[in-house]
Amino acid sequence: MMNLSLDQISHRYGDRLLFENVTLQLKDGEHYAIVGANGAGKSTLLRLISGDEAAYSGSISRPSKMHIGVLRQDHFAYEECKILDVVLMGRKKFYELHTRREELLQKLDLSDSEGLEMAEIEEQYASLDGYSAEGEATRILVGLGIEQERHLEPLRVLSGGFKLRVLLARLLFEQPDLLLLDEPTNHLDLDSIVWLEQYLQEFQGTILLVSHDHEFLDKASQFYLDIDYQDIRVYRGPYHKFIAQKLQDIEILDKTRVNQDKRREELSRFIERFGAKASKATQAQSKRKQLQKLEEIEIPQTSRRAPHFQFDICRESGITPLSVSKVSKSFGNNKVLNNINFEIGRGEKIAILGPNGVGKSTLLKIIMDQLKSDDGNVEWGYEAHPAYFPQDHHDILNGNQTLADWVMDQEPSLGISGSRKLLG
Repeated sequence: MMNLSLDQISHRYGDRLLFENVTLQLKDGEHYAIVGANGAGKSTLLRLISGDEAAYSGSISRPSKMHIGVLRQDHFAYEECKILDVVLMGRKKFYELHTRREELLQKLDLSDSEGLEMAEIEEQYASLDGYSAEGEATRILVGLGIEQERHLEPLRVLSGGFKLRVLLARLLFEQPDLLLLDEPTNHLDLDSIVWLEQYLQEFQGTILLVSHDHEFLDKASQFYLDIDYQDIRVYRGPYHKFIAQKLQDIEILDKTRVNQDKRREELSRFIERFGAKASKATQAQSKRKQLQKLEEIEIPQTSRRAPHFQFDICRESGITPLSVSKVSKSFGNNKVLNNINFEIGRGEKIAILGPNGVGKSTLLKIIMDQLKSDDGNVEWGYEAHPAYFPQDHHDILNGNQTLADWVMDQEPSLGISGSRKLLG
């Protein structure tokens, strides 16, 4: 058994307390989703468990033989390595054997000592499932959306998001006892997310997983570690059951606090009324002892903040707010959009789906007239007033302004107080 134990763990940054006196035992082979507000300490908890950061107080007990796998973002160290090799490096002992084996196989004639070495390597290679390792690494890479024909290219040919997919593939190939994943779906398309869900469901080791995608968490984990009220509590999933149980726990605690406050008030009134009377002295003394034993129940403030969004329309549009007709777009020899036709009716809500690189953002940019199509046209209907939230905001953000000033520039009617309230 490779259980992981947290004993009286507390952590803070300056005067901000994340959690205090947390004691948990995470069982071998269980999958845990870590949830909480931004800044509550989800990534911090992963760093404490991995040993990358020391706890403010308390201790973490890790089995000496436990292999902990963490998704590192150090792709710059492998820029000139073949993509497949980067993944194979996840199993250090195997990769050393694999590299030496390849060197010996390239030789036309082996010396006697090299022949003996090759025999030993083949024996160890088989014991490490070396003959199926490349196929396994290939399967993981393809599952994460990296085509097989690219596997022998250097890592530098990929974009930043796809480099992180290769590092995720390497981590999965490692087969650690404890897998720590911090927002692993950030750079994945839908097909890759579905593949990762299935992979994690079958993973035999322990998982600690941070994500804001509740559906993904439900499929990849059985338990929830909720960081809130300066505490970490374990709940059984799925997500909706965890939330219901948490609300019930808070309600019970609040009722207990109210009842205790009432009891404290009753005892205080009795002592005040009869404390000086000789006939009631014994009872008053008993009440004082009861009052002293009553502990103060304090409920810390929740770290969760629920924003309220309201998207108001200027006025009702025509029946067909948007028509796209025969739109095509190519980048060099790569044709991403070909004769696209559709209409959107008033009040409809449309999702644009597809793997990375097929033209989803390109289509939106053409619709918003931020990019010219090669053919076709886009027509906005009567009283249609579009608003656009792009994938990349670098072009519209002014890094020399304060946040409040930038928001006021976008909507002057807010004023400084309205801007700060919106940001808060």
